[in-house]
Amino acid sequence: MKIFIILSLLSFNIFAQEKTQNNDLRKGKSIFYLKLDGKSISELSQSATGDFRYNNKSKSLKMTSSEAQKLEEGFLDLFFELKYSMETKSESSCKSWYELYLRGDDHKVCVAQDKAVNLLKSKIKEIEKILI
Repeated sequence: MKIFIILSLLSFNIFAQEKTQNNDLRKGKSIFYLKLDGKSISELSQSATGDFRYNNKSKSLKMTSSEAQKLEEGFLDLFFELKYSMETKSESSCKSWYELYLRGDDHKVCVAQDKAVNLLKSKIKEIEKILI
């Protein structure tokens, strides 16, 4: 009888366990990023605790929300100009891409599009001047 009670309690505990969630606070979300062929060039992210961090090839900076907002506004101008004002090449005709991401929306710019790439490089320099 004791064995039956123990087995029933164990089986109840096994089936009653709920799936646990892993809310890892170290993982942040990207506000925007720029990548070339999958390798990150620059990124602004926000941690789960609300801290903002800007990363590029050479440095990683923690920043205030107002500084992050200025960076985001600069990238927003670039993103919309490239996405809606310039033509894009088809994916089959391009070997290398810049990938832009902004709060869930993304856009690709072919490296062979000189006008778009020059605009992208100059705007990124302007955006990074905000940090100096």
